[in-house]
Amino acid sequence: MPSKGYDSFKVPVVLSKIEVNTNGRFSGGGLDLVRVNTDWCKLWVHERIRWPQDQPRVFFLPEDVSDDYCVQLISEARIRKPSGRAMWLQRSRENHYLDCEALAYAAGYLLNVQRISAARTDVEDAASESAEKGPVRRFTRQMPKASSSRYLQQ
Repeated sequence: MPSKGYDSFKVPVVLSKIEVNTNGRFSGGGLDLVRVNTDWCKLWVHERIRWPQDQPRVFFLPEDVSDDYCVQLISEARIRKPSGRAMWLQRSRENHYLDCEALAYAAGYLLNVQRISAARTDVEDAASESAEKGPVRRFTRQMPKASSSRYLQQ
């Protein structure tokens, strides 16, 4: 879906219809435009990085993550202007992985992933383990390597 970044509304994602063609005339059917609140989504990623590791919904990285990936996740910092408005200060030009994580959050939000409760997933896991197929192997995430975690703690 086409998307455009904004930072002026109070929800992470807004869907709107584009029903005007390039000539400025009405076109039936339209196209969905995903308007992404970039401030909200990037802040969500940074908050999850700082989340306590013993809490649910913590941000884990695979064991073989590259240092470049970690550096790009923290390539921008959120600061407050004297007016009180927040802005993202770019520390490095390479910020693609931060943008990817923010857009992945936006995609999950569109799919209502945030409404899945921990109690519901525990019930579904118990039901799947008692099924005829036997226990289901759960994916367990590895803790980040020591060299990567130093970047995430900055």
